[in-house]
Amino acid sequence: MIKLVSRSHSGASGTDAGRTIAGERVLTTKVVDMLDKQTRGAILVLRRNGHSLRCISRLLFLSRDSVRKVVRLGSDDPPIIHRPSKLDAHRERIVQMLRGV
Repeated sequence: MIKLVSRSHSGASGTDAGRTIAGERVLTTKVVDMLDKQTRGAILVLRRNGHSLRCISRLLFLSRDSVRKVVRLGSDDPPIIHRPSKLDAHRERIVQMLRGV
């Protein structure tokens, strides 16, 4: 069984955050940097069961582009992203300053 998790824009992570409008609780979506393994697995299971990308994106409250990328990769493992450190561009200058040169 696939558990649907609500996502919220509030800073509270891991909670069912929402807001109340006219006494009715409305769940909002959360900005997520990267999809976790469980969500990726749910996408792949739903796709294997014949659900369309649009249907999956609606069920899991994700963009169709995010769903499409996971389906193309075909793996529930999050990709490893190698980014250079912002410090690298200034490393030599910082070392010189620390040495007093």
